[in-house]
Amino acid sequence: MKNLFILLMLTACINCYSQQAYFPGYIVTVEGDTLNGLISDRKPPPFGEIYNKIRFKDQRGKKKRFKLSEIVSYKVGDNLFESVWVKRINSGLNIFDERYLFDDRTGEKVFLKVSTRGELSVYRWEFQEQGEDFIDYATYFKKMSDDFMIRATQGLFGLKKKKLVPYFNDCASLQSRIQADEFKYAEPIADYYNAECIN
Repeated sequence: MKNLFILLMLTACINCYSQQAYFPGYIVTVEGDTLNGLISDRKPPPFGEIYNKIRFKDQRGKKKRFKLSEIVSYKVGDNLFESVWVKRINSGLNIFDERYLFDDRTGEKVFLKVSTRGELSVYRWEFQEQGEDFIDYATYFKKMSDDFMIRATQGLFGLKKKKLVPYFNDCASLQSRIQADEFKYAEPIADYYNAECIN
């Protein structure tokens, strides 16, 4: 009897997760159309798999899947993603010295999660190791005037202070605050830059 109860509970949990796979949102297609409905871009916990195609349900319940090449951006729940062409450029021997060039002629097309939008934007590039359920991400900065983004963090090591200080050579007060360890995360740096460093 106890095993039957556990089996029923597991089935109920799986059904709950599958029902929560779709969230309100929209898709902006490459043709410029905005489609409002329910969006699913990954399996819900505890499975954690990022889909290759975005799943969409319109207001009538009709389902469709969109490839990366068909989408400019999409929003699922509170999360906004943009589809961009990026090319990795390594500017030194250290793998953390890399930049990613925004160029629609080269590189690969990827989805970037928009964490902060402004003159300085913060993007999160989600990834998943093959065979793993855990979804991780790398954090990047991009100034509106630049055609590239730079890595903001070094994983467990936190912010890349030695690289960020010269990157923000247009804002001496921000450079000082970064050197003084006043920031732990990328988003507060972007908030400060957008509020205090724009003429």
